[in-house]
Amino acid sequence: MINKLIAPIAARLESNRLERIWKLALVDFKKRYYNDRLGLVWALLHPLLRIAVYFIIFKYVFSYRQDNYGIFLFAGLILWMFFIESTKGGLTIFRRKRYLIESIQVNKLDLFFSHILGVAIGFLFNLASFLIIMICAGILPSWDILWLPSLILNVMLLSFGGAMILAIIGLYFNDITHAWDIVALFGFWTAGIFFRVEDILKHFPWMKWAHPFLGIVHNSRNVTMYGEPPAWDMYLYNWIAGLIMVAIAMVMYYAHNHKVLERL
Repeated sequence: MINKLIAPIAARLESNRLERIWKLALVDFKKRYYNDRLGLVWALLHPLLRIAVYFIIFKYVFSYRQDNYGIFLFAGLILWMFFIESTKGGLTIFRRKRYLIESIQVNKLDLFFSHILGVAIGFLFNLASFLIIMICAGILPSWDILWLPSLILNVMLLSFGGAMILAIIGLYFNDITHAWDIVALFGFWTAGIFFRVEDILKHFPWMKWAHPFLGIVHNSRNVTMYGEPPAWDMYLYNWIAGLIMVAIAMVMYYAHNHKVLERL
């Protein structure tokens, strides 16, 4: 089914480099799901099962009051999962793809492009299930949902930059894996996934500028659940943060990419 869906797109890729990126992305995607007995079902079950656990804990154990709380969680969690899967994969990308670097002299940047694209394919299944559940719950999207692709692209920028920065640092410091786990844990609980962003900023106003995902999660709910445009100050700041992260990643990459094989 996947091959039928992507065949028309692949046929239009005139560049060998673009075709290679696309094929590498598909290989990564299939490795994650096709080796399991349930296959693509896990792409849908994983976020839904996590949401079910969090929903029970926060809705019934902690009695957190929020309308459509399950959808509220879903809107933030799938974007965060995209970011975390991308960055964690970046930590080991040079080691996992060493055979490509050695055998066909593939452009190392293409490894990151294909990695993010492969994660994005799985994310599309989560996004589709989110929109279907939202509509079934009686929440009909407004025209403001057209802002959603730009929010997703913002997450892709942050993911691309973060994955590359972690990969370069990982060449020199293996402990970055453990350090990133701690940073990601803090980011997860402060990203506004479980609580209204307004509630977090009420107590920690500086988080608005320290944590880009607060704005992304807040705006994703605005354009999907609430039929409102993005909060423009957060929207612009998040885009600037994403572009700066990619710029830093590119500077680090060009300064160190020639040392990849000798550091592995």
